[in-house]
Amino acid sequence: MKKPKNMRLLSDTRLKGSKIELIVPLVLLIALNLIAVINLECCIISFLVFPVIISSCYIWFAKKQSRTNIFLALSVISCIYIVFIFEFTLPLLELLPQENFIFVTFIFLTVYFFYKTYNQSALNKLGTSEPSKETFDSSTVTLINAEDEDLIESDDQDSDLPNVRNSCSSCKKYIPARTFHCNICKSCIIGRDHHNYFFNCCIGRFNHKYFLLGCLSCLFTLLLFANLALTSICHPFAIFQLFGIMFLLPDDCSEVFNDIEISLCFVAAIYALEMSVVLLFVIIQQLILISKGTTSTEYWFKKEKSLNRYSCFRNWKNFCYI
Repeated sequence: MKKPKNMRLLSDTRLKGSKIELIVPLVLLIALNLIAVINLECCIISFLVFPVIISSCYIWFAKKQSRTNIFLALSVISCIYIVFIFEFTLPLLELLPQENFIFVTFIFLTVYFFYKTYNQSALNKLGTSEPSKETFDSSTVTLINAEDEDLIESDDQDSDLPNVRNSCSSCKKYIPARTFHCNICKSCIIGRDHHNYFFNCCIGRFNHKYFLLGCLSCLFTLLLFANLALTSICHPFAIFQLFGIMFLLPDDCSEVFNDIEISLCFVAAIYALEMSVVLLFVIIQQLILISKGTTSTEYWFKKEKSLNRYSCFRNWKNFCYI
């Protein structure tokens, strides 16, 4: 049976859109490297312009509230790019086997935690929203399915909010406490922190800890790569030794642009450091909010004052044992 013409056009449009979303970050990363390896001035300009482009795209999609795979593709391509530079371009004779093992181990840990972040995101959803033409009021609200009723009761017991049922005007359903609707995912998200465009899913109750662990693991991996790359191509100096591993810092990188391979390693290290700064900001924000027992959504919508407040230890215990 042939598909209707309109459906074929829609599927062709989506396929072209997916290809464009994959090509754009690839071209952007290649252009960044080709310009940055020329000299120091071009490197500085490239790494000043690159975050501006990414931030502008992120803000545009956030305001539009639409799904996109551009940032997910950028994350995957960046991971492949760094691993490739580390394993094939970086002078491996300068690296110890222990350093290589630690780097590869944390790469796998980062991929695992971020995979769990995406995989567990479906558990946060209470159901797909189906907007109704009817005006929303208490008489048109319908209950969620029976499997989620226990979740509502348990969530309400952990809150100091009045014993009333919260309802979602988009889904036309009763929702647990601390549940917010996501217009991008088209559903209510339990414990919604934020919609993450880099994974194309919401960070909520059941994948929040995997997201934090992935960010911590990724930060360590990026800093380790940057340190190993810079100390291999620059003139390093030792700071201390631990378990037979000498910890070094780069000293003089003035000659890195004389060789194309060395300049590629240098550019990749700076790229890793730039991503580390962004990750560090995200991690600090997450640590503060978790310590206060709130989420990004609750904070930005100014609902944190109405939530139950425990001690910092109790908040972290609740976060870790969800």
